Amino acid sequence: MTIVKQQPLRQRLLKPSSTTLRKGLLVCGILSSLLYVATDVIGTLLYEGYSYADNTWSELFAIGAPTRPLIAPYSIAATLLTAAFAVGLWSLAAPKRTAARVTAAMLLGSSAFGIAAQVFFPMLTREASAAGEGTLRNALHPPCRW
Repeated sequence: MTIVKQQPLRQRLLKPSSTTLRKGLLVCGILSSLLYVATDVIGTLLYEGYSYADNTWSELFAIGAPTRPLIAPYSIAATLLTAAFAVGLWSLAAPKRTAARVTAAMLLGSSAFGIAAQVFFPMLTREASAAGEGTLRNALHPPCRW
């Protein structure tokens, strides 16, 4: 009788053994980009007066924006797909592939920051900010031209 030694949980989570799972995680990168672009295009079509040159992505899911109920869930889904892609990239990186692991870690960090910004710190609309309701939330979106 042979005893099979099981891998630690951390190693099992970060290094999926199934090739299909790894490919699925990598496909999440493509899906996240497609969902992000589709959400952006649909959001700009539904937000009257929105301009790619004058407005930021954050304004599509700002508090009080007409597109928030539609955009926020899809934006969060795209961010979660990016996180899944980062896990897939990490799992494919050999231990000595530092650049791939750093890239995966940065993607995962960006995803975590993106989720936190969307859920906990959504900005206010420009109209609300112009009316004097500017808060720290808007300061967290520096590319905005107030």
